[in-house]
Amino acid sequence: MTASIKGISVSSGKIKGPVLTLPGQDLRLDFTPAKAGQHHSEWHRFEEALALAETQLEKLHQQAQEKLGDDIAALFVGLHLLVTDPELIDEVKTQIFKKRARAEAAVYHVLNEQARTLVNIGDDYLAERAADLRELAGRLVHLLQGRVPPDHILLEHPVILLADELYPAQLTLLDNDKLLGIVTRKGGRHAHAAILARAYGIPALAGCNVLDKVSDGDWVAIDGDQGLLYLDDPLPDFPTAHVESQDGCAEVIPTASPIRLAANISTLVEARQVSRCGAREVGLCRTELLFPSRQQAPSLERQIQIYSHIARECAPAPVTFRLLDAGGDKPLPWLNKGSEPNPALGWHGIRVLLDQPELLDTQLKALLEVSRQYCIRIMVPMVTELEEVLAVKARLHALAAELEVAAPELGTMVETPSAAMLADVLAEELDFFSIGSNDLAQYTLAVDRDNPRVADRLNAVSPALVRLMALVVDAARPKGLAVTLCGELAANPDYLPLWLSLGIDGLSMQAGALAHIRQRLMDPLLVPERQALLAARSVSELSTLLQKA
Repeated sequence: MTASIKGISVSSGKIKGPVLTLPGQDLRLDFTPAKAGQHHSEWHRFEEALALAETQLEKLHQQAQEKLGDDIAALFVGLHLLVTDPELIDEVKTQIFKKRARAEAAVYHVLNEQARTLVNIGDDYLAERAADLRELAGRLVHLLQGRVPPDHILLEHPVILLADELYPAQLTLLDNDKLLGIVTRKGGRHAHAAILARAYGIPALAGCNVLDKVSDGDWVAIDGDQGLLYLDDPLPDFPTAHVESQDGCAEVIPTASPIRLAANISTLVEARQVSRCGAREVGLCRTELLFPSRQQAPSLERQIQIYSHIARECAPAPVTFRLLDAGGDKPLPWLNKGSEPNPALGWHGIRVLLDQPELLDTQLKALLEVSRQYCIRIMVPMVTELEEVLAVKARLHALAAELEVAAPELGTMVETPSAAMLADVLAEELDFFSIGSNDLAQYTLAVDRDNPRVADRLNAVSPALVRLMALVVDAARPKGLAVTLCGELAANPDYLPLWLSLGIDGLSMQAGALAHIRQRLMDPLLVPERQALLAARSVSELSTLLQKA
């Protein structure tokens, strides 16, 4: 088996490709004291650099709005606030006038001390904000030295970026069509680079100190689902890039397979890729990830605006919007859920929405308004009992009557063993099922997918998981409900014979994986007998059946 390096998964998906390494900041600092009487000129230099930085950040904010939307662009608001922070400015002034520091040294000292303070607090979110201070320090030092900040990264061909740390400006201005993935040493899930990686829908890892192990042009593979980086041959059989046609658009490869291929999206950028990647629909739009930088719950008007934009970009493909799946491993700044000893079993998904009915009603109203113009469906997350579905369904139909609009189709993400066991009951009340393979595997096998000691147990399909999926399909058939499979397993070409045998209707995955799956569907596939699969007693027996396919 190919050796791997464990990192922090900050954006899901799998990819392999050539590497482009980025050097760290080249600050060229002079810490010798300024000459006596020079402090006024140093202060004037600092004020000029500060004004230039403010102008640059305003322009970057505007460019991010046009490319990525308001909520991602809000990342630059924090940087802008730092530029105008009177306390930071006063501290720089003290360094210049009382410590005789040169402007560059004063900026570096003050901002990096503040960054270290945030890191030492021990809060992950605040530690990630330290990157903003380091970015601003580098920007100001470059401007003070008459140099252009390294915002522009030229990508001549599709690459995986490897860097010590990446900043929002760099990722906003580059050609994201040529960005396959990101690997950094610093940062984590809350870093702005991570948020932008998720906005672009590309795999990304942090916590990987590998810059001295690879050179430009070397090939690596990223598993953003498991947080693994592969450096050595043979690399895993991951996708390399979108399949491109001569006119630059993704080639839609026809297939006679009855399985529908759908895309998972979380951002406007991903929505724009749906038609290009050949997806017939959006099987999952993660609404909780559309508002990553907000400090308060999005208003009704804002939700209508963003959902309409998503639906318009994807049209005529239908879009399945999953209701806010907040909490757990998807914390939102404006949702105060407190500390939980076991978040995966705690307050998240539909539990949050039913406990805060104003959140549920606002989102349902927004989606109902969007449904007047676009073809959408609504999906309920983390269902464990019938009462949860009935409560959402009642609110949906009551609000639809109030707004005088037809209610869209309502379905659920089957991601708990409880929901799978109750599939026949849930099918009486719903219009479709989507199986969330990542969570269903985690809860069925009692495996924490973020624990490296046991996470590899999720890499293989178990008989227990297959039987639960079969229960869902068998419950859906008599009622005419379609069943789509979402998650990491959907994007694994080795399991296609299994899904065909079980009777799965559709597969929904990251857009970048669709071409690989579609190509495999073009190959002859021997589909194992369904009864034989359900009779398998172990992972090895299942693997043997699938290897014969």
